[in-house]
Parts: sequence; C-alpha cells; structure tokens
Amino acid sequence: MRKHLSQPHQLYENRLIETQMKLSQLQTHSPQILALARLCYTITDWLFLPPKYLNKGSASEYRYR
Repeated sequence: MRKHLSQPHQLYENRLIETQMKLSQLQTHSPQILALARLCYTITDWLFLPPKYLNKGSASEYRYR
C-alpha cells in the first residue's frame, strides 16, 4: 500500500531537521541522558545484528503489480 504523499522528499527532510533540532536541544539541556541513550543504542545495535539473508519471500511485498 502506497501513501501517495505530496512532496515526500520535503516531508522527510523536514522530519529529519526537526529530529536533529530535538537532539541538539536535549544535548544542551541534559548531556548525560543523551550519552546514556547513545550507549544503550550502541550496545543493542551490536547485540542484535540484522540477518545476513532475508526470509524467503520477504521481497514479494516490494514487487510491482
């Protein structure tokens, strides 16, 4: 199912800018919490690696109809 957004690139770019602004505000107000969040993200990213091969048939959703 497609979303049919108008100007999707601009919408995602705006969301990225908003997220970056929130992170910079968090870094100035409470750097310890941000450091802890980065540490937790790094550990979970290292522990739960993505699978090398996708499940059989997982790409069928992306085929053109």
